[in-house]
Amino acid sequence: MLSVLAFNLMRSMQVATTSNKRTPNRKRRTLFRLASIQTLRYQYIGRAGIVVKPGGTATLDVGNTPKVVAVFREIAQTLARAA
Repeated sequence: MLSVLAFNLMRSMQVATTSNKRTPNRKRRTLFRLASIQTLRYQYIGRAGIVVKPGGTATLDVGNTPKVVAVFREIAQTLARAA
């Protein structure tokens, strides 16, 4: 039961934040292009980072790579709009 809940949570998070909409056709009727849970775990959860406390607030530092920073900022902004 817990695995089903986790699966649905990850799919909902993708639809709300990073998935691309696509047009359905006869063979594939899904509306969103969704990544597998293993891919998401590698990209977001398993990413090497360090928790730092600048100014007393815990912050995850994932490095200075512009692409990685842009992805995490986009997710944070989209989640803020959805809340």
